[in-house]
Amino acid sequence: MNNIEWVVSGTTAEGVTYRGIQKAMYGHPAIAFFAKANGVSFVSASAEKKINFDNFLAEGKRKPL
Repeated sequence: MNNIEWVVSGTTAEGVTYRGIQKAMYGHPAIAFFAKANGVSFVSASAEKKINFDNFLAEGKRKPL
């Protein structure tokens, strides 16, 4: 199985934002795995393929992790 690296960004109910990299086949499991690994529950979250994140970062359209 070939897992993809995802950049996960999520916000908790308290307003704390978590960002990091998680490997998974799809974006929604990456969010769930990342939340479980950090022991948090997100009220809002997104996942972007790391390759796309790196391209946008090089163009100045993303903030570094």
